[in-house]
Amino acid sequence: MKFSLSLSYTAPHELIDIARTTEDSGFFGIAMGDHVLHPVNIESDYPYKPTTDGPRSIDSKAPLLNLWTTAGAILGSTQNLHFMTSVYLLLLRHPLVSANAAATLAGISNNRFEFGVGIGWMKEEFDELGVPWNGRGARFDEALDIMQRAWSGLEQPHNGEHYSFNAMGMNPTPTTPIPLYFGGHGAKAMLRAAKRGDGWICAPQPDAVREQIRTITELRKANGRDELPFEYCAMIKTPDESIIAQLVELGVGHIVVSCPWRPELGGPASTREKLGALSDLGATMRPIVAASNNTHVRGAAAV
Repeated sequence: MKFSLSLSYTAPHELIDIARTTEDSGFFGIAMGDHVLHPVNIESDYPYKPTTDGPRSIDSKAPLLNLWTTAGAILGSTQNLHFMTSVYLLLLRHPLVSANAAATLAGISNNRFEFGVGIGWMKEEFDELGVPWNGRGARFDEALDIMQRAWSGLEQPHNGEHYSFNAMGMNPTPTTPIPLYFGGHGAKAMLRAAKRGDGWICAPQPDAVREQIRTITELRKANGRDELPFEYCAMIKTPDESIIAQLVELGVGHIVVSCPWRPELGGPASTREKLGALSDLGATMRPIVAASNNTHVRGAAAV
């Protein structure tokens, strides 16, 4: 089992020091969510909240870093650290732009990039960027097709329901397949992961994870993909040893823990304090990971 840091609430000038400290502290990688905008007023219901009380609260004044620039800075300043998008909102950019960015990042990092993708939940963000909200499932599937074709070189025109373009080449292309992870909570998201994915990004609740793994395992078998490598990745806020042990026993191979300076965790504010807290988090996670690796029987193969 491996563990990574979920990056948020971080200023651009802190990135390089945080990346290097993350690597030195034994983390496998850094994971980062994706938003282009933080609307001041959000009425969309956040589907991953632990309760059903009210909409998702987002601080519109919090740092909102560009995902690709951030990933390049992190991977370029480290030797072994990986970067995962958790998750990238594929529909907010043209799929050819995303394909080129992902292939470039994989190339400059010697394939230390895992691409987690999702449809998105915040309608306000779609509206402000002029991206249609209705029909996004079909648009998402078409965008995936285009992106994966682009990674093979493309050179054919495309005339689809949602995207059209003339024949063109794509360079760079990945030297090895870019691992594709899916995030979400619905049946269609799990079906996409089973049919097209290399991994699934889970919620932290063991009961929900158990059901998701059962469903995806059955779907992968039904689609003839059950012998292929597949990884379950769980996002948690704090290093709860009991929860981690349960998740690993279920078959989760990758734990992503929130950075300890998230406001709701009451963490440090200065860069120096963040680096110290990050080192402490690594020291906390290492024996938990070692204990999990020594005691659990893995139910899913790692990518």
